[in-house]
Amino acid sequence: MSLSKHINDDLPHAVAELADGLVTSGILPGVSVLVLQDTDEVLYHEAGLRDVARARPMTRDAIFRLFSMTKPVTAAAVMALVDEGLIGLQDPLGDWVPELADLRVHPGSGGGMSVPAHPARIQHLLTHTAGFSYWFHPRHAVAALYADDPGIGVHERWRFDPALGGLDGLAESLARLPLVAQPGEKWHYSMAFEVAGMVVERAAGQPLDKFMAKRLFEPLGMKDTAFSVPPGDADRLASLYGPGAASNCWKAGTRALW
Repeated sequence: MSLSKHINDDLPHAVAELADGLVTSGILPGVSVLVLQDTDEVLYHEAGLRDVARARPMTRDAIFRLFSMTKPVTAAAVMALVDEGLIGLQDPLGDWVPELADLRVHPGSGGGMSVPAHPARIQHLLTHTAGFSYWFHPRHAVAALYADDPGIGVHERWRFDPALGGLDGLAESLARLPLVAQPGEKWHYSMAFEVAGMVVERAAGQPLDKFMAKRLFEPLGMKDTAFSVPPGDADRLASLYGPGAASNCWKAGTRALW
């Protein structure tokens, strides 16, 4: 049953009114809303600016940063390799990333580091239950260790500094740090999908961005989706903004946590 046939005629107007109001009230600098069902466009509306300093309006072809929405894309890449039989969801992580074969588990409130009762597996990466962490988790001992690491700490230099070795360098950093919990025991938002990216690279024998482009983005016609923006399209990139000091305002930003 088509959603578009059952949308109230007032809904597009209501969405436009909401989006316009978020902009005129100063809560957001710009808004782009697209609703699809299957391949049918249900509604689209844009409002405000994609770049306030340059007074560039929001446009349908504006490019946005995906941030952690890269995670489901990485999961799709992993599952493509599972479908091909190249990797299995029950494969021990150490089979694909030997650097992470001898991880230890943080003791929590006391005691010493312990050996995992069983290995982290590929499925644990896809469900955030492998035991990895991020630096920004508040009041967490393992997160504090991540924050102190020069590569994966606050500025996450491993993503941008070639000297840190990219995903291979990240594997070396994570190998020095303990797990939050036994693999499979606890959900914990983490760098598990960065590790899943390592698995894709090693199983496919090519860089993650090349694999995603060839296997996912090109077949789906996602011509503007990549890990970087070509110089010729830089003016289409929406600027980065974050919450301002007041509850109903925004401010220009330089980075995001997620």
